[in-house]
Amino acid sequence: MAPKNSGQNPAKQDFAQQVASAKINLTLSVTGRTKEGYHQLVSAVGFSEFGDTLTITNAPDDGVRLIGPFAPMLQDVGGDTLLAKAKALAQQAASRFGYEALLSHHITLEKQIPLGGGLGGGSADAAAYLRFISQNWSQEARLYLRAQSVSLGADVPACFENRAHIMTGIGEGAITGKALGAKAPYMVIANPQIHADTGAVFGQFAAMNKGFTVINPNDIAAALSAHDWPAILAIGNDLTPAACQLYPVIASLLDEMAEAGAMIGTDFIGHAMSGSGASCFAFLHDEAAALAYQKRLSDKGIWAVATRFF
Repeated sequence: MAPKNSGQNPAKQDFAQQVASAKINLTLSVTGRTKEGYHQLVSAVGFSEFGDTLTITNAPDDGVRLIGPFAPMLQDVGGDTLLAKAKALAQQAASRFGYEALLSHHITLEKQIPLGGGLGGGSADAAAYLRFISQNWSQEARLYLRAQSVSLGADVPACFENRAHIMTGIGEGAITGKALGAKAPYMVIANPQIHADTGAVFGQFAAMNKGFTVINPNDIAAALSAHDWPAILAIGNDLTPAACQLYPVIASLLDEMAEAGAMIGTDFIGHAMSGSGASCFAFLHDEAAALAYQKRLSDKGIWAVATRFF
């Protein structure tokens, strides 16, 4: 048995909040397939200041209370089951490395991220919880927890990273670029209010494509580190044609976003679909342009939020 670790367990705090940032896939290249059938990817991934909020309170009730605009939809599909699995994984890791048993606690999840939108909502929630629980653990223990988090879902390790990086493999690999800092761009995230089925989009991609993309992840990492957003957007998203074929409303959203960008002018950098859809995003040079762009979309009845990318 591992020795008892004297590091403070953050779960002993009476109250804490953790932001589960929306995950944005700026690019997505399908590079192969594993023998188990998972698609291998190279993707420039980052996060936004917009996201869900987890409020974690020490309490005998260790359930999850859902609030926020997308809480009813999440409740209808059975709640955030990944959070329950994340709690079990954290307990197992704590025991492995000799940390004190995690105290019972209650989670209130304010659900702001649209469901099924390619923004990693459930994965972001699970990863935010794991980051909170392990914030005072050793580097070895945190690296173990991150590696094991892929068992919760392919996006969880990327969300655990919670900073711009290049995702490789099925999501577990990461090539980290330089921190964006003050050069972080403004972003508008838009969603057509539909659930895009990831498996169906990948299936449509397979039906439409006989080969895979050859791309050097280090080249994408260099563009990310150089903050070369036009070059990043030019790489593209291999899943966009398949998603638009399955869900024409995504194609319509991209057209609306292009039209709004033309009205904004030179402060508009470009736009693309995130992940397997249905959410899309646009980069803009400053906050005023992002707010004006968001308003143009909102005035057309499109769900949109202006935020900062990191």
